[in-house]
Amino acid sequence: MKKILTVLVIAAMALLCAFANGTPEEQQLFIENLVKSAQPTYSTSSGSASVNSERISRDMATLERLYQY
Repeated sequence: MKKILTVLVIAAMALLCAFANGTPEEQQLFIENLVKSAQPTYSTSSGSASVNSERISRDMATLERLYQY
């Protein structure tokens, strides 16, 4: 009984480690969003300042979540 339980625990841990960062599709989406947000944006209108400020806030929140992880 202990051997079966040990094998099940090891198998569960292996599965958890394999998907700790999400599914491959989620990882790809994260990388695409990260690359997209890293591209510089050039704007001259004053209305875009608030958009850039929102984007910076969103990026900082993402970095904070990544750091906490």
